[in-house]
Amino acid sequence: METTQEKIIREFKKKFGVHIVADKDKLEIGIGYNRADEKRVNEYVESFLVDELSIYSSRVLKKSKLSHIVLCKNLASLGDKKAGLADLKLPGLAWFFFYFLCIDVEYPLDTYARQVVHHELYHLIDSVDDLNGLFDNEWKKLNPPSFKYNDDQPLSRQPSAIQGFISTYATSAVCEDKAETYAHMIVDYKGVEKRATKSFVLKTKMRRMKEL
Repeated sequence: METTQEKIIREFKKKFGVHIVADKDKLEIGIGYNRADEKRVNEYVESFLVDELSIYSSRVLKKSKLSHIVLCKNLASLGDKKAGLADLKLPGLAWFFFYFLCIDVEYPLDTYARQVVHHELYHLIDSVDDLNGLFDNEWKKLNPPSFKYNDDQPLSRQPSAIQGFISTYATSAVCEDKAETYAHMIVDYKGVEKRATKSFVLKTKMRRMKEL
């Protein structure tokens, strides 16, 4: 007899064409996670994830090559705790693969959790868009001439003190800058728009994101 979770996963697959994986642990070089509580996974899918993915057309989801979403707890990459991860292939090879998202469901279902979903999904969309997606030199030109991305700094999604960046995390790499800008625009467009009134760089990035 079909369990409640099996029914939820089946209906999700029917609606979005994406498989939910919630029944295993994983530990290997680069990534690790544990199986989350079944009740928590069910709640996450039914009361949260369905609503977040419903803003996307089937065409966009298909283009993203998103195949599976792993819902777990204790998600970590290279020893660092993560709320979400996108399984990215080499740029330009996306057409030959299908992609995964890993999301830690133990986080509160709040604004940050929403940003995680859209941030990680944007990485997939960006990487299949074209060869330039993850290393976008045109996007880099939107930054002040003296700015350089720095992936050695502590990562935080708190607002950045540097003008033109939606969060400190956005200053770590061009792909993170784009994903952070996108996710914040999806979750709090008016808030980003308000910040952009005081930052020409951020305003330009918003305009550029709408073009992509």
